[in-house]
Amino acid sequence: MKKYSSILFIILLTGCNFNTVYKNREQDKQDAEKITQKFYSIIKKGNTKEVLPLFSQDFFKVTNKDKFLELFEKTNNVYGKILNDSLVHWETLVIKGNNPKSEYLLVYYAKRENIDSQEYITLHNEKKGIKIFEYRINVDTLSKKK
Repeated sequence: MKKYSSILFIILLTGCNFNTVYKNREQDKQDAEKITQKFYSIIKKGNTKEVLPLFSQDFFKVTNKDKFLELFEKTNNVYGKILNDSLVHWETLVIKGNNPKSEYLLVYYAKRENIDSQEYITLHNEKKGIKIFEYRINVDTLSKKK
C-alpha cells in the first residue's frame, strides 16, 4: 500500500503546474515601455518602416506590412504627426513557470498636430523579446483642432 501511495504522490506532483503570477509590477511596465518608447521615437522621426521589427510576426499574419505602413502614413497625414506622448494607463500580466506568458497593455495619449489620439498598444513577450502584438488608435474627429 505504501508503494502505491508513493507512486500516486509522484504522479500527482509531476502532473502539477507550478506558476508564479505577477500582475501590474512596475518592472514589467518598464520593460514594455522600452519598446513603446522606441516605437514613438521612430514615429516622431518619420521613419515608419523602422518600427516593423518592433512588431510580432503574429501581428503581420493578420495585417499586411505594406497596407499597415500605408495606413500609418495616412493616419499621420490626416491627424498630424505626433508631437508628444504620455502613458495614461497600463496593465501587465507575467506568468513564470511551466506555462509562461507575458502580456502588457499600455495606453498613451498622443498629442498630434491636427487631432489628438488615444493609442492602445498590446505587447507579448516572445522568444525574440517583447513585441507589439496589437496597435489601435482612437481619435475624436469632432474635436479637430483649428
